[in-house]
Amino acid sequence: MKKTARVIVTLACNRKCPGCCNETIGKVASIGDISVLSDYEEVVITGGEPMLNPDSLLRFIKALKKQNKRQRVYLYTACLSMDDYGKILNQLDGITVTLHAEATDDDIRNLKYMSYNLYGEDLDMRLFIDRRVYKKYDLSNICLKTWDVVRKLEWKEKCDPADNEDLLLFHLF
Repeated sequence: MKKTARVIVTLACNRKCPGCCNETIGKVASIGDISVLSDYEEVVITGGEPMLNPDSLLRFIKALKKQNKRQRVYLYTACLSMDDYGKILNQLDGITVTLHAEATDDDIRNLKYMSYNLYGEDLDMRLFIDRRVYKKYDLSNICLKTWDVVRKLEWKEKCDPADNEDLLLFHLF
């Protein structure tokens, strides 16, 4: 069995971060059928921003779980709104939330709300914060104990997958 499939489900993103590595991602193997993913121990869903279409994302996650019940499914997102998380989180094994340098006051309020409301969830929860956010905002009132991992993130121009990962493109929406 293969280790990890990092699956880009959309290139669409509402962030428009300067220097985004998705702009220079290069050639990525495209798959047309999710059955290809059944041979992986874990699937990491990323984008663009996968949470732009939460209903399609939820159907995709459920289809993954249906075809391989032992497969772990993780979500990478920069979406900090809790509106659609409830129905998606209970389908996941973990979530990584990234707070980008272009964070807004709303993002910080949403992160605070998310951190308090997700405390105690039985998920692998990671929070990556761009180092530049610390210069702009005081994060001392964020419940960081919610997160299993909190890491200051250096912005990268190139986002190569890890050696044990296959980077794949599946056009979900």
